[in-house]
Amino acid sequence: MRRTSLLLVPIALVATIVVVAPPAFATPTVIIGVIYKSTPQYSLPLDIYLPPGPGPFPAVVAVHGGGFSTPGSRSGQIATDAANLAGEGFVVYVPDYRASCNRKRPPPGYDPTWCGYKSPASADDIRSAVQWVRDNAATYQTDGARVGLLGVSTGGNLANLAGILGTPGQDRGDVVVSWSGDGDLTATPNASSRKYIGCDFSVCPDKWHAASPTSVVTVDSAPLYLSGSEFDTLVPFSVEQAEIQRYNDLGVQNQWHMLYGVQCHARTCVNKYPVIWTESVAWLHQWLGY
Repeated sequence: MRRTSLLLVPIALVATIVVVAPPAFATPTVIIGVIYKSTPQYSLPLDIYLPPGPGPFPAVVAVHGGGFSTPGSRSGQIATDAANLAGEGFVVYVPDYRASCNRKRPPPGYDPTWCGYKSPASADDIRSAVQWVRDNAATYQTDGARVGLLGVSTGGNLANLAGILGTPGQDRGDVVVSWSGDGDLTATPNASSRKYIGCDFSVCPDKWHAASPTSVVTVDSAPLYLSGSEFDTLVPFSVEQAEIQRYNDLGVQNQWHMLYGVQCHARTCVNKYPVIWTESVAWLHQWLGY
């Protein structure tokens, strides 16, 4: 059966438990700093937001943005989004991940051992987080067979890749929400993505394409909800349009919310147009079956 897109146009090794209270939602329990990936060189933590009740609940891996070379952190705006998603009935996992930042001057809140890495380190870490969620589902009231992703900006690119690459039912997500995630790094190469890839496009085009969802999406990729704005200076309209066209050509389920006549990016678009949040949650519910 032919699948089409819907276009909408609006006018720590030791864990610590704390509680946060997002407005209008039931208060989730938050488990801080659980290690999901560890090597002799680094240990990567995630925070877990548990909804009230016994579960099991479907899971969402929420991926912060900030840029490949200047990442944000799991304690920023994504923490509020995670708490709100928990209020919608999801167990939410918010990981930090490796990036190409400077180890001598890491971003605020970023462990320097997470810096200095090239592609595909960030994308690999998000897939490791998906696998960890499935492997540890019973411990955290989670249904390991239902794991989605929500990503913001750079996190949208990484979430998208985690719904395309890897093995279904293991390290690949079951559904993706991407807020202004770049589908094609080759279209507008910049200093941040160049540092992450490790070379100019003219030198290593295969590496650039491998980090671009539009280039690697396949017929069995996870369903995608993508939002963006027509005059976004970071992810051009043409990039999102080409990505959705590629999903349609392959028959992969998707929904595209393009804000025509608007300039905003990622979370700022959600702030201005809350319908994106509503649609994102509905998309996750639809495909995760809760």
